[in-house]
This record gives sequence, C-alpha cells and structure tokens, in this order.
Amino acid sequence: MKYALTLIPALIGFLALAGWNWDIEILKRIDPKLVAMNPVTALGMILGGAALMAHHWSIRLPLLRKFAIPCGAGIGLVALWKLSEILLGAAPGADLWLFTDKLDLGPGPSNRMAPNTAANFLMLSVVIILLHIGRGLVLAQVIAVVSALISLLAIVGYTYGISRFYGVGLFIPMAVHTATSFLLLAGASLYARPDVGPMAVVTNDGPAGRMARTLLPCAILLPIGMGWLRLAGQRAGLYENELGVAIFVIANVLALALLIWWNARQLFAADLQRLDAENQLRHVATHDRLTGLANRGFFMDRLTHRINLEQRRPVAPFAVLYMDLDGFKQVNDKMGHAAGDVLLQEVAQILKKCSRMTDLAARLGGDEFTILAEELARPDDARVLAERILATLPRAYAADGQATPIGISIGIALHEAGVTSADEMLRNADTALYQAKRGGKGCFAIYNPSDSQQTEPRRGTSTPLAPMA
Repeated sequence: MKYALTLIPALIGFLALAGWNWDIEILKRIDPKLVAMNPVTALGMILGGAALMAHHWSIRLPLLRKFAIPCGAGIGLVALWKLSEILLGAAPGADLWLFTDKLDLGPGPSNRMAPNTAANFLMLSVVIILLHIGRGLVLAQVIAVVSALISLLAIVGYTYGISRFYGVGLFIPMAVHTATSFLLLAGASLYARPDVGPMAVVTNDGPAGRMARTLLPCAILLPIGMGWLRLAGQRAGLYENELGVAIFVIANVLALALLIWWNARQLFAADLQRLDAENQLRHVATHDRLTGLANRGFFMDRLTHRINLEQRRPVAPFAVLYMDLDGFKQVNDKMGHAAGDVLLQEVAQILKKCSRMTDLAARLGGDEFTILAEELARPDDARVLAERILATLPRAYAADGQATPIGISIGIALHEAGVTSADEMLRNADTALYQAKRGGKGCFAIYNPSDSQQTEPRRGTSTPLAPMA
C-alpha cells in the first residue's frame, strides 16, 4: 500500500503536466468548474512521490537515499519562496516558471499556487528530510498528520461546497486533486517508518493495531459520507432541516454502535486465541510430551499444595501411588525403543482410565509413574485403585509378532501427620514400591514406617525412553 500512496500522487502530477502541455483541461482540473492544478504544484507532486518512493526503496538500494534529499529540499525552497510572496511581499515567480504563457488563459483567475498548498509542500519537505536523517521521526509523523488534516479539510470543503475550507482569503484555492494527492503523500510519509511513534500502534499485528486500522478509516469516512447524504437529501427537498439532523444523528448512533460491536467481537476472538495459546503453553510446560500425563514438576507442585492444605485444615485422606513397569527393559531390548514408547503411551491411557476425576496421574521419567489420589472416602480406596490398575494392565505386550511379559509394581504411601513435604511422601511411596518389587513384582505394597528402617529405597530406574516435557 505504501508504494501506491507514493505512485498515485506522482501520476496525478504527471497527468496535470501533460494537461498543461497539450491543453487537455480534464487533466488539469477534474471538473471545468473547479480550479486547475498549478504546473509547479504538479512537479512538486512528482518530486514528493519520487522522494518518498526512494526512501521506501533505499533499504534495497541505499544509493536512492541521496536522491530523496534534493527532491525534498527543492520542494521546500519553492514552498518558502511562495510563502514569502504571500506573507512578506517578496518578488513573485515561485509558481510562474512552468507554462508561464498558459497560466492566465482559460476560465477563472490566473492559476497560482494556493497558500495552503505551499504550506503543505513545506511540511512535506521537512518530513522527507527528517526521514532521510533518521531523527525526529515522531515529529515527522506529527507534521504528516497536520498536512493530512489540512488536505482533508479541503476535500470536505469541496464535498459540502464550503469554500473557506479549501481556500485562504482572496487567494486561489487548493485544487481538489491537489488536496487528494497531499492526503496520499501524508499517508506515505506515515508508512515510511511504521515501527516508531503513533504508527507503531496502528501497524502492529495485535488487537490494538487491528482495532485502529478498522476504526480510523470509519471515523473519517463515515461522518463525511453521512453528512453529505444528509445535505444532499435536504437540498433535494426530501426533508426539512430538523428531520435531516435527526436522521443524521440516528445514522451516526447506529454506525457507532455497529463499529463498537464489530471491534468488541474482534477483541473477544483475539482474547479466546490468546487464552488458547496460554493454555497450550501451560500444558506443554506441565505435561509429558510422550504420554500426555502430568510431568514431575507439575505433580510435585500439586502434591506440595495438597500437603500444605492438609496441614492447615485436614479435609480427607489422600495417597501417592508410585509405579514402575516390570519387563520394560526387555521390551526395549527385544522390540526397540519405538515399541517401548507405544507401551508407555498405552500404560498412560490405562492409568487415566483407572483414575478418578480428582486424581492426578503423572510420568516421572522412564517407566516410572505416579498417581496422587485425593479426596479418598477411606484410606482403603488407595488399595482399591492399585488393584484396579493391576487387573487392567495386560500380562504381556505384543508387537510385530513378538510378546514380552510385562507387569507393574505399585508402592502406596498414605499421608501421615508427620509428613510435611512432597519429597518425603514420594520417598515413602518409593520405599513401598521397593517392598513390592522384593515381594515378587506385579503387586502392590503399602508404606509402613518400619519399612524405611529395614530396607533402602531403589536408587535407579530403567533407562528413560523419551525426554520429559
């Protein structure tokens, strides 16, 4: 879009010069009743568009930056000359050195550069120079906005037939296609550095940028368009002034309400996307990639929270089930790690199926799993859960025509008053698991404080099959 904003004003200026050269009135002025674009103004449009285009392309072709300064300086000198004629009575000639013999011909007064046109050229020159030196970029955007407002005021004046909006005193007014070209060049100036100042808000890809890009054009075009329609209807005799004002007010209310609803809808959709992304990130950070179960960090945080809650206000019994697959190393050795991954995933599904809604199943690493069984109606419910897991897990794992015996050993640790940390409770469950392994595997054991004095918990597990989340 930024290239169109520079090319269109340059094209308008080129067509205006062609109109002066070959006496084609429609190229000089859009309508025979309107003022023509001065030839020097037309040349300024070409130079302004070329300077901004050179700035846009200077990233790829740095040599073009040297072209922008002469164009901007030339526009500024002509503008200063013209303004000094108007304000200080300096010698005329700033806008007379192109097609001089034709400026006094045709309908209307002698064609000259309008004061507001000269002011806009001066501001355009300052913007081009600031963009070239890379300093005062926010100031350049503010100046571009002022130029755009002057141009928009002229366009509104032509739309509503208010000459004071596009003319200054007795001087020749700004042509309508001159105002349009300045408006486009102001837009090109703003898009020259969209990463700084107010434009950084407008052009960002977030909800704020999308809202700004939706509301700003509507805030400009809708009131102008509806105002014109209201005035046209009144001039056509369709309604009186009072009814026209009422219709205009109602139309504005409806348009504003629609805009608010539309943007609220967009923001709501953006919020849903953000929440979904946050939930996905949270899930990745707290769950095992291979099995989808909670990872060690999440499990320990949840267990710590439950122990702290129990210390403040005892609610209901809870337990930790520590599980280790039997025969997992043989599956890895005989069938490969891919088959072992599938086995871990199937075990994870069995644990989810056997657990209650209030339980938390986790994979600590390798072939080690845990379940935090909360809100137990009675302590013996932990035993029931372990029996359900043992009954559900198959006795052998088959893949590619091979079958390997498997099982699962479970250690159960019920929370006791003296247990104050998650690490301590997990060690108790590990000690019970060690007892289950010594008891022949494929069974469960419940932690007894005397076990920690008679046996040592396991020091290692099978080789991890997949990295943890």
